Amino acid sequence: MKCFRSTIVWNRAIFIDIADNQKDSDNRLIKILGNLFSTKKEVDERKEILENEFGVRMTREEEERFDTMCNWGEALLKHGEKKGRAEGIKEGIKEGIKTTLLGSVKNARKELGCTWERAMAVVGIPENEYDEYKEMLEKEGLSLT
Repeated sequence: MKCFRSTIVWNRAIFIDIADNQKDSDNRLIKILGNLFSTKKEVDERKEILENEFGVRMTREEEERFDTMCNWGEALLKHGEKKGRAEGIKEGIKEGIKTTLLGSVKNARKELGCTWERAMAVVGIPENEYDEYKEMLEKEGLSLT
């Protein structure tokens, strides 16, 4: 009796570059995928290319599949944009808070006549962030001595 052994590999991936500039590719699949997921072409133009260049007949069923893929691509794009905006807003808020705190540090030092470290402590900046704020002060041309 023969024994058969098979190995399933779970940690492998295949990456396919499907950027809009795949016109010159020799690989038909890459060209088709590049056309399907193009962000530079309108849906009707992409359908026309599939029919004329790749011989894909646009039956009702094929058109539904095409629309699903286009919608999927658009959904991914919108998801990426939404995530990018959220990260940008989060970073903007962090920078705004730091700028405001830095202004408070400058005011505290001026009003109290104390060191930068003491002004940062008064404002409530954690000690492990002092160096970051000192760099910001130096960038503004302020002396830390």
